[in-house]
Amino acid sequence: MSDRSDKAETYAPTRRNQMVFDTLCEAIKDGTLPKGLVLTQSSIGRFFGVSRAPAADALERMEKAGLISRFDGRGFMVGKGRDKPIRMEMDQTDLKSPVDKGEVLVNRSWRDTLYPTVEITVAGCVRYGTFSIGSTALAEHYGFSRTTSHEMLSRLERVGLIEQGANGRWRAPALTSKDVSDYYQIRRLLEPVALVEAAKELGPDVVGPAFEFVDRLLQSGVRPKKEDITTLEDDLHGKLVLGCPNRHMSETLYRSQLLLLAPHSVTDRYLRRNEMNRLISDHYRVLLPLSEGRLDEAADMMRAHLVQAERATLEYFEEEPTPPEGLIPPYMKRIS
Repeated sequence: MSDRSDKAETYAPTRRNQMVFDTLCEAIKDGTLPKGLVLTQSSIGRFFGVSRAPAADALERMEKAGLISRFDGRGFMVGKGRDKPIRMEMDQTDLKSPVDKGEVLVNRSWRDTLYPTVEITVAGCVRYGTFSIGSTALAEHYGFSRTTSHEMLSRLERVGLIEQGANGRWRAPALTSKDVSDYYQIRRLLEPVALVEAAKELGPDVVGPAFEFVDRLLQSGVRPKKEDITTLEDDLHGKLVLGCPNRHMSETLYRSQLLLLAPHSVTDRYLRRNEMNRLISDHYRVLLPLSEGRLDEAADMMRAHLVQAERATLEYFEEEPTPPEGLIPPYMKRIS
């Protein structure tokens, strides 16, 4: 077994709930987080890279400890509730993320550290067919235990990426054109609503930077880099749409986005200048009215953007391209 798997077995990371709670408590007590700062599950989740459960647990415990208070707006306020609410992203404060301290493997379990890589890899491959996934091969590829491998596969099943047959074997079904249309139908119905609710929840501190970024890309006229498009997509469809206060809606949308955005990120679609220019223009038309408080117009522009995105995705699927070299990992075998 490799040194990597030894790390997977020997690290006994602090539970994420405790890590988030301890870090926030210390920051409030020493004044790093100012009185009046509004804390929400979403803002804590984004900063620490955790789900809403650890964030909710931390907020509940801090309220009991008298460190934060409820107020008329959404979320909690640092202090006793007598100060003017301050709405800003936590990375705009002086609080230093545990990740920046090089403690990511201590504060997050091995499977949480690698799971996003496995998820995006599998999601990016099913564009090219149905694949079997070997639990042992997955463990050997990344150098972790078979128990961790099984837990990862179970998580992939929960988000709808894979399924387990009667024989116990795992398979990742191919993403079809019908699947694409079905997922986009869900997104057209829910994302405009989620966008508006998220804008109300997150405010200008999130909407403003997202608009400024797309505005710079549009005005520059320079061919966007892959990381620019990744940031663009994450700002609108990640931070904003998935930051809506309705957890159930957010989770449904995440599953609907995953299989559509993953093939986009791992293939040569990023090299298509016309498509990327359209994407930037679409995001600008959504974020401009959103930044100016014209929420109904922003919702309409989001629907129009998703209609265009579905059309482009279906056209790409009709080309039936071969997988880019190196895309299919050893633990996935094409079966149809």
